[in-house]
Amino acid sequence: MRESEKHKVNGTVWYLIGVILVLTFYPADIAVLSILILSWADTAASTIGRLWGRYTPPLPRRIPYIGLRFAPRKSTAGYAAAFVTGGLITATFLGIHAARGTSPAGPLPTLSWTQIKESSWDDILTTALSYTNLNNTPVIDMPSSWHWQQRVGGDWAGLIVAGLWSGFVTAVAEAMDLGDTDDNLTLPVLSGLGIWAYVGVLNYIDRRML
Repeated sequence: MRESEKHKVNGTVWYLIGVILVLTFYPADIAVLSILILSWADTAASTIGRLWGRYTPPLPRRIPYIGLRFAPRKSTAGYAAAFVTGGLITATFLGIHAARGTSPAGPLPTLSWTQIKESSWDDILTTALSYTNLNNTPVIDMPSSWHWQQRVGGDWAGLIVAGLWSGFVTAVAEAMDLGDTDDNLTLPVLSGLGIWAYVGVLNYIDRRML
């Protein structure tokens, strides 16, 4: 245990909260990606940062064009390690998962006030759970958020771009200064959200505008 954790909530608790959040509310494959990024990218950034961070220039105080602050203790070496690790994890996982041939998930079911009034509690609970991953379907059998054959962002070029975007989101999420918020919570939530938003935009353009 770190000296700084003796008088506050341990990082393991935040780790579990972050994992539970992404498993519950993110698409299954994005949730798995978020956990893999938390497990490997955070470790890579910490290890490389401690070994070689002193030999690399410091990160800027703020993220260019966005304005969010980088944590002063983060190094360029750690940032680069998070970028590479996050990108490789995303490209590898999405490429393998999408190769199973499962189509991207369809739209979520709608839930109106009239529908609620006319439904039983069991029906409402079933519909509510359909917005989460609280079911018995293995992740490997669930739809992929990214697909090889999609017209926008598909194929090898699309997979490489997805990896680059994921690497950027991972590195920024790992290096951001969010005060006392533990990165075991913020890294899976923010990196997963960034990847989910990216594939969501691609799927929207692919389905609605082409």
